[in-house]
Formats: sequence, C-alpha cells, structure tokens
Amino acid sequence: MASMNFFTPTLSTLFPLLSAVFVTGLGIFVVSKDPRNPLNRLFGLVSIVCVMWLFGTFMMFVSAQAGNDERIMFWDRFIYLAVVFVPAVEYHFSLVLSKRKPNRTLYTAYLVSIIFLFLSQSELFLSGLFRYQWGVHAFAGSLHDLFLILFFSYIFVFFRALFKYYKTVDDKDEKVRIILAMIAFGILDIVGGLGFLPAYGIGIFPISLIAPIAFVLIIGYSIIRYGFLNIETFTAQFAVVVMLILVGAQSFFRDASRQLDIAVFASVLGIGYFLIRSVNRDMRRKEELQEISDSLAKANAKLKELDNTKTEFISIASHQLRTPLTAIKGYLSLLLEGSYGTMSPEITDVLEKLNLVNRNLIQLVEDLLNVSRIDAGRIQYAYEQTDLVGLVAEKVDMFMPLAREKGVSLSLRLPETAVPELMLDAAKIRESVSNLIDNSLKYTKEGTVTVSVELVDDAVVRVSVADTGIGFSPEDGPKLFGKFVRTKETSKVFVSGTGLGLFVGKSFVEAHGGHMWAESAGIGKGATFFIELPVVNPKASVDSEKPRLIEE
Repeated sequence: MASMNFFTPTLSTLFPLLSAVFVTGLGIFVVSKDPRNPLNRLFGLVSIVCVMWLFGTFMMFVSAQAGNDERIMFWDRFIYLAVVFVPAVEYHFSLVLSKRKPNRTLYTAYLVSIIFLFLSQSELFLSGLFRYQWGVHAFAGSLHDLFLILFFSYIFVFFRALFKYYKTVDDKDEKVRIILAMIAFGILDIVGGLGFLPAYGIGIFPISLIAPIAFVLIIGYSIIRYGFLNIETFTAQFAVVVMLILVGAQSFFRDASRQLDIAVFASVLGIGYFLIRSVNRDMRRKEELQEISDSLAKANAKLKELDNTKTEFISIASHQLRTPLTAIKGYLSLLLEGSYGTMSPEITDVLEKLNLVNRNLIQLVEDLLNVSRIDAGRIQYAYEQTDLVGLVAEKVDMFMPLAREKGVSLSLRLPETAVPELMLDAAKIRESVSNLIDNSLKYTKEGTVTVSVELVDDAVVRVSVADTGIGFSPEDGPKLFGKFVRTKETSKVFVSGTGLGLFVGKSFVEAHGGHMWAESAGIGKGATFFIELPVVNPKASVDSEKPRLIEE
C-alpha cells in the first residue's frame, strides 16, 4: 500500500482534470468533423456525460482538500446527474453503430435515467461520507443499489448488441472498429465502474479516473487507423493536442511529483514516434499516388494517340468509300431514269431498293466523316445569309413522299412573325434539320410529324419537330445526343441506325452559337426535338457578302 503514496492530494486533482480535457477535446473534434452524423453526435453526448463525471470528481477532490463536507456531497451528487444517463446513451450508441432503429428498450432506458436523475439527489441514494487513503465518497443508499442493477444490465445489453452486429459484418476493417469500440467502452464501463466501490466502503486507488484517458486513446487509434466515426484527417491534430495537454499539465502541476515528469516525457516520446511514423506513411502514400498519377498520364497520352489514329483512319476510310458510293449512286439514277433502256418492274424494284441502301450507306459515310472532322477540330463552316424558313420548307417537301408512303401526316407550321435571314452554313443546318425530320418519320408508325419555325424573340429563332412516335424515357433523354448512342426502343423499331445523326446535328448547331435538345412525356408518348439559333451569329460576321470559311 505504501508504494501508492505517490498519489498526493495535488495529483488527485490532476487525473480527473486531465481526463476531462482529453475527453472534451476528442468529443469536440469528432462532432465538429461531421455534426450531422448521428453516431458522431452520440459520441459527443458520451463525451459530455464523461466530462460531467470527471469535472464533478475534480471539484469533489478540491472540496475534500478544503475540508468542506457540504461541497463534497454537492459535487458527488452532481456526478450522478451525468452518470445516470450512461446506460441509455451507450445503448443508444450501440444501436446507431449497428445500424438499428431505436426500440422500446432504449426508450425505457432514457425514461428510467430521467427518474434516477431526480432520485440521485435524495438521501436514499447518497448519504454520509466515507474517507479513505486516496479520497472521499458518499455512502450508497438503497436507490443506488437499484441504479447499479440498471447500470450493469444495460452495459450487458450494450455489449450484446455490438457482438451481434460483429457477427453479421463481413468487412474486416469494420470488424476491427467494432472490437476497438467494445474494448474502449469496456475499459470506460468496467474500470470506470470501480469508482462505485468507495460508495460501499471499499477504499481503492482511484484507477477509475484513468479509464477515460484509455478510452480516448483507443477511440483515437480506431479513428486514425480504421476511419472510425467517418473521420479521415485526424492523426497529426490528435497527437499535437495530446502533447499540448500533457506539457500544459506538467507546467500547471509543477510540484506534483517526479513521476509525472517521467510520465509526460514517456508519453511525448511515444507520440513523437507515432507522428514520425505517420508522416513517413503519408510520404510513402504520396509517392505511390505520384507513381500512379504518372502511369495514368502515360496511359492517357497513349489513349489520345490511339484516338487520333482511329479518327485519322475513319477519315481516310470514309474518303475512300465515298467516291465509289457516289459513282454507284449516279449509275443507279441513270438506270432508274431509263438512260440504258426500259427496265422490267421487277428489276426497277430491285434497283430502287439498291438505291435506298446506297443512299443510307452514303449518309453513314458522311456522318463518319463529320464525326472524324469534329473530333479532330478540322471541320469548316461557310457562313452566309440564309433564309431559314425556306431551308426548312425545302426539307419538309423533300420528305413528303416518304411520309405519304408510311401513312404519316407531315406538316409545316410557318411563323406568324417574319424571320430575318441568318448567317448560317446552310448545308450544315440543312443536315441538322434533315436528321430530325428523318428520325421522327423513322420512329413514328402512325400519327403526325409537325415541323415548326418561330421567332421566339428578337434574338432567337426556333425550329421544332414534334412527332407522335415512340418517345423516350427521362433516363434516356441526356444520352440521345452522344456518339453511337441508341436507346432500346429505337433499336427495336429501326435496327440499322448508327446513333451519329443527333450527335453531328447538335455539333453543327452549337457551332452556330445555338442549342439542340429533346423533350418527351415518356415511352410511347411522342417526342419533340428543338433547334434554337441566334439571330446574330456570334461565330460569323454579317457584313461580308461572300461566304466566310471558319475552321472549328
């Protein structure tokens, strides 16, 4: 027993105060990092309960040194204002950690804690004082016995809940976090629970006051090593705060004992080693990340090179294909016109089918050429004053035979207000409008396709193509204008599409400073495609009578 006499009255105030500072620091840090996280908030509540216990103990020791029995009793009862909530708060913490909802057991725990909040201030809970070698404590009453039954019952429920959760978890890090939480709270509850013994006349060394420091260190390690409580950047801050607390305590309690100096020195030495190790680990991670970044940069450069090669190949191949396809188109036209003599109806039908296939193939080659030019940034625009209404009317007339053949009503709505001529690359906008009308006719089995031109305001002209076709879902809407993108519904209706027309058309419109988008009420409810062009083209000059070639 004599070996423990180093615990002087001065040091008896140091341990609860140091523990309170440690717990307060960790609690504030955890809550401030993620105040919306229920687990972090509950940890903050656990910290408040511990700090009230430790501060009350500190003040009780100070009152004992002053010989004020009335103040000793006051602060001893103050301690229980917090301690009565330990079972409920810890059980609540276990529910949130194990991702379970609050239950009757939890509500009962809080209700009983509130009842004991008032009972703890009565003579039946605490009365009289027990003085022993290392301190002083009030004697426990009959209500205190009931509280201890509640306390250890819920501590058992707390550990059982965590253990059940542990058995259901597959992630190794999560299992370690649960084990560390059980160890930390086990020390806090079991070792800290030894502080109840003096209330029953058992005077032991107040080791219970060291339990919160061990609790903080284990939870801190769990945060640093395994990301407990969703906190990542913690190591350096935690270590520096701990060193400041220790050095500050040493300065504040200068005359306490030489053992304190040794303890502080050993702690700072250990924390310094831990910091150096952490910094070295972070440096290794940075080096690894830099190596990964360099590898990704090389891979990205290689991918760009391959993409450029692909674009160049498509461009060359498309150019080579376009010449023979154009020749085939010319000969088929001559045959169908009768330039080489009269053909039988059977041969004429075959030639018309060949002509249609050839026309589709030419369009595919043209789309591939346009995509390769767009990707390479080599596409040219010849802007000139253009009658947009006349351009759209021309395309509607061109598609009328196809619409009649399909039994779809194709109509044009002219603007009520005169639309001024615009500086456009007529061929590019003609292709964009043609793609929209062609798509609407393809994907409309029956019903109507309505093409409209209107002057939205003095600055914008809008062309819209509305159909009663297959439509599209809200999820497919943002994808429609991507390269080689086709929805499931379009693939069912028209198998041979490439998914390039909308991408090319949108690129052409945006090169004019305009916008293209689509709207639909859903699958089977039709769709409307829009083109908006500025009255004043920001990409072209209006004072030039000749077309201007601009490379994008």
